[in-house]
This record gives sequence, C-alpha cells and structure tokens, in this order.
Amino acid sequence: MRPKAGDPAPDFSCHATDGSTIKLADFRGRKLVLYFYPMDDTPGCTAQACSLRDVNRDIAAKGAAILGVSSQDEASHKKFTAKYKLNFPLLADTDRTMAKAYGVAGSGLFGVARALTGMNERVTFIIDEKGKVAHVLDDPNCPNHGEEVLNWGLGGGAGGGARFGGGGGGGGGGGGRSAFQQPVKSAPPAAAVRSLSKTPSPGGRCRPAARLSPLRAPSCPAA
Repeated sequence: MRPKAGDPAPDFSCHATDGSTIKLADFRGRKLVLYFYPMDDTPGCTAQACSLRDVNRDIAAKGAAILGVSSQDEASHKKFTAKYKLNFPLLADTDRTMAKAYGVAGSGLFGVARALTGMNERVTFIIDEKGKVAHVLDDPNCPNHGEEVLNWGLGGGAGGGARFGGGGGGGGGGGGRSAFQQPVKSAPPAAAVRSLSKTPSPGGRCRPAARLSPLRAPSCPAA
C-alpha cells in the first residue's frame, strides 16, 4: 500500500551511484525528496532528472535533499549520472524492495507488466525532518518537476498530496555520509519563468515541447 501524507516513511537501505549505502535515517533532521522513476536515460525520466538537477541548490536551500530510485543497477545509474551531470544520488533498487515498500511497483495487470519490465510508477514523496510523509506528488510533469517540488511539495501548496498531469515519458557499502549528502550552499532565487517546456531528444539535447508551460524548463546537456 502506498504511504500517504502523515504516515511514517518506510525505512530503506540501498546502494547509491557513488558506491555508498544510503539509509532513510541519514536524513533525519532534514527533508527528503524521494522520487521513483521508471528507467534511466529514457525521455521522460531524463527530463525529470534534469529538472530536479537544475533546482537542486534551491531545494537544498529549503533544507532538503534529493534521491532518485529505479530498478536499474549501479552501472546504469553511473552512466545516466555522468551523461547528464546529475548532482544527486540515484539508488539501485534492483530487487524492487523500495518500490514495493512505497507502493509504486504496480498492482493488477499493470503490476505484472511492471514486474516483467522492472519499471516503477512515477511518484515523488516529500519526507519531513521526522521521517514522515509530508506530500505525495503523483504523475508529475517531467520537464517541470523541479518547480513542482519547490512550489508545491516544499512550498506547502499541495496540501497532503497532489496529482500533476502530463508526466509522460519512458519509462558501496559501509556507513558514513555520502559525498552527495554534504550540505550544498544556497543559491539565489530561481531564474525568471520561461514559457516553453523542453524534453530531451535521443541525442541528449533538449528541444521545445509542443505544449506551453508556465514553469521553468530544465536544460539538458548533450552527452
């Protein structure tokens, strides 16, 4: 069953991109943006990751950290991270323990399909400083997800949870603090709003999307 606002966040311990083992307890005392996505280096997942990357410093200024979770292994995550210069860890939930605990592994016929492909549902959980779920952002808009997290998830505008349409798109060990978890210096407020959202092309660059968006779009670098 998927946790809802007010529920304790399910505990986890999982290997990250840099080889460290990251646990929920590592974030006690700060907020956590825990986002589940289907698959590395696919159009929607790339747009979502780039969007979060581009506002990571603003998210850190709000006292929060970002973790991405999918079922691909560490090697896949490292390639994805390097290609798009992601500045937050990706967790390799290869046995889908986290996906099942957070209720994003799918159910019914869709669950069978997701089990065969290993693709998570696209859901973001905002976890508060005490380890409780504060917000659930369901079906996010991939190119603008960073702004959704800043303005709704961390800004408090969504109440206990929110559903955002138009998400779309394809789908170490030991203790100590991961290098990704070090405090990030705060940055000036986000840049002025742009009118065009962007989605990544197969070559890694961003191209204008067909639909206008009132939110800032991510800038995805070439491979």
